[in-house]
Amino acid sequence: MRLLAVNLLHELKSTDGLHHIALRDPELPIRIRAVEALGSLRATEPLLLAFEDRHVEVRKATTEQLGRLGAAKSLHDLALQDQAIAVRSVAVEWLGKLHKPQLLAAALEDSAVELRLRTVALLDAESFAPPLARAARCSPTHAQSPALSPTPHSPLSP
Repeated sequence: MRLLAVNLLHELKSTDGLHHIALRDPELPIRIRAVEALGSLRATEPLLLAFEDRHVEVRKATTEQLGRLGAAKSLHDLALQDQAIAVRSVAVEWLGKLHKPQLLAAALEDSAVELRLRTVALLDAESFAPPLARAARCSPTHAQSPALSPTPHSPLSP
């Protein structure tokens, strides 16, 4: 019955009603469907509140919808900070699909090794080479490491 209500609210484009269900319905599948409906209606603000849900599946669905909407900053600010690796993994994949290497680079500091390795693989992709080079030239936090600086007797010397 509540799933029917979600579908009807979606057809009516009622983001307020969907938002209420996404945050308060006791059944996980109903909350996930409400999040998907909010995403298809491009209702970013109500989606952001769904990150407060205690269930990882709702937060994953929210991350997926934000990725589809191209909300890279929200993926970086919220999803990459989530306690669940499953949510952070979805965020990393979307930041890669959205070609946001500067935001994606934050995942290099993740506690999960497999997520750091996936981030490196995405950043290594050929399509990221020009933006990464620009980011390295423009960012003072990416100064050349002394370990990589040429020494008079190193093969890196001119």
